[in-house]
Amino acid sequence: MKKFFFLFVSIIQLHGWAQEKSDADLLPFLDIESLLDSKNTSNMSVTEIIEHTEKSIKANHTISIPAQGTELEKVIFTIRRLQHNDSQLVAIKFVKTLLDFECYRSEAEKLYLKYLLASSLKSIGAPLVANKYVNEVFPKLLSFIDSELIKGHLIGYYAGFMIKQDSLERASELYTDNLLRYEKLGNHERIYQARNNLGYVSYLQKNYPKAKQLYKNNQVSSFKDENITLYAFAFGNYGTILRDEHLYDSAIYYFNKEVSILNEHHIQTGLVNIFLSIAEAFELKNELDSAKKYYNRGIEKAKEMGKTAAVVDGLEGLLRIYTTKSNDDNLKHTIEQYHLFNDSLRNEVSMNAVQDEIQVSRFLEILAETERSRKKNQKLESQNRELLLSISLLVLLLALLIVIITLRNRNRKKIEAKNLLLESNNKELEQSYLLISETNSKNELLLKELHHRVKNNLQIVSSLFSLQLNAKNLDSNAEEVFQDAQNRIHSISLVHKKLYQSNNFERLDFKEYLHAIGEDIISSHIKKVSIELNVECPPIPVDTAIPLGLIFNELFTNSLKHATGTNNLVVSIAYISENNHGTFIYKDNGIGIQNIEMMKEKEESIGVTLIHLLAEQIDVTVEYQESTTKNNGFWISLTGNFTD
Repeated sequence: MKKFFFLFVSIIQLHGWAQEKSDADLLPFLDIESLLDSKNTSNMSVTEIIEHTEKSIKANHTISIPAQGTELEKVIFTIRRLQHNDSQLVAIKFVKTLLDFECYRSEAEKLYLKYLLASSLKSIGAPLVANKYVNEVFPKLLSFIDSELIKGHLIGYYAGFMIKQDSLERASELYTDNLLRYEKLGNHERIYQARNNLGYVSYLQKNYPKAKQLYKNNQVSSFKDENITLYAFAFGNYGTILRDEHLYDSAIYYFNKEVSILNEHHIQTGLVNIFLSIAEAFELKNELDSAKKYYNRGIEKAKEMGKTAAVVDGLEGLLRIYTTKSNDDNLKHTIEQYHLFNDSLRNEVSMNAVQDEIQVSRFLEILAETERSRKKNQKLESQNRELLLSISLLVLLLALLIVIITLRNRNRKKIEAKNLLLESNNKELEQSYLLISETNSKNELLLKELHHRVKNNLQIVSSLFSLQLNAKNLDSNAEEVFQDAQNRIHSISLVHKKLYQSNNFERLDFKEYLHAIGEDIISSHIKKVSIELNVECPPIPVDTAIPLGLIFNELFTNSLKHATGTNNLVVSIAYISENNHGTFIYKDNGIGIQNIEMMKEKEESIGVTLIHLLAEQIDVTVEYQESTTKNNGFWISLTGNFTD
């Protein structure tokens, strides 16, 4: 739940569909012939167009169209107004028409139109196509801009795209360049924004000292009048870094500083995230009552502002606390609220996905429509030229002209038919590629969400076991059964948690998993235990990792139950790779066990039976080593192909 305010200098995003409908009838008034005739007339450069637009938005929160502008310039201002009013699809129609009919007066104007097209495409949820245009525009467009302030404005937009593409080093270079530019210009508001953006990138790069220095510089009281919201966020962002550095008291101080500033100026923006950040810091400090208080404040504020995702985050925090405190009533109520808002969040995600599909579908229709218009215009122009030529030659060579026209039309139609077929095939391939790429991205997101939800559902099941463990009059045998079952569920849950936290949904870092599951199981026992891991194995497929994780869960549990020969229990796990197979060796320094005793336990113990069943499932050979002395310890090996 890390909270950062990151200011992109970009076009306002699309929020509605209704405005698209009302503006849809504007396109017929785009007089292409008139615009082509005015291509040689220019009253404003690209720099002046951008300057007028930004000043108009800042002063009036809208875009005025200057009376002295040419027809083409007025159309460009109209496009920016459409974007500002969230009529993105109509704006795309205008821009695509201008580009297809080459209604621009310079290379700079052409690049600026592509920049506007990328902005609208990004807003309707077509980032892949938007990135294509951005890479065509930058950095070439900057060489045509005369104003350093406008150049910084465009660089900020470009840096935002670099972050989306995970090009953090490039984004850092761009924001650093902007910071130096604004310092040279003495523009304090832009300096403030550049520090905030550069601090965010530095945080993503784990360069905490640099990020903290940038946010510290933004905490100077003289910046209050420039942007009070960013001034408040400078404290909260600084606190987030301190929290990541485990300096919880200092982090809470800075979080409360942001809350104080926001409340003093009656600013709602950021309150939900800062309340949740404070709650998480208290939770990490194990001050659960304070954490619960701020989780509830964050949840109430999120409900008030209609932020369903934040409500779900807050409820997840309360679930962790109530599970720890074993408060049955609060836990049940929180689980009910979590399911309610989690379902609402899922519905919102589904509705947004449908809306994005509608927007992209409409965009494809616009592409086809503008392409048809362009071809129709080209065809009309070609026919006009041919008609004039025919009339001129008809007087001299009418008979010969008929033959020539017949042959020419025949060849032309064949060529046009082939060209149309090639263009149609190319367009279908391009659309298929875009759809496949976007589908793959959505599938990855859905798979990650699936692992997340499975982990959460298993956590709820574990919470129910916790409730049962806290029940009165529970005998020791039943308590042991419930505890073992809870540990097994947790081992499966941990696999899904590690998967959704990584970028590899097919394989698991098993060394990291062993360390996590061992620590979790051991932390719930009072016995002093240490774990030695010498496991350098490649990532293991999920189908193998889950049964193997359950096996090690049973081994850890058995060591804690049966290794009674020492007060300082040492568990050692090693991995040996040989040819195409690997061997895990698990041992402890307990009293060990004789082979005949192990076979007897195999008949009576669910744990040992489970080990053998799981080993058989993943085709693993299990071997035991007999204990010859009292403290010789328990030894077992698991051999198999763990990487395929």
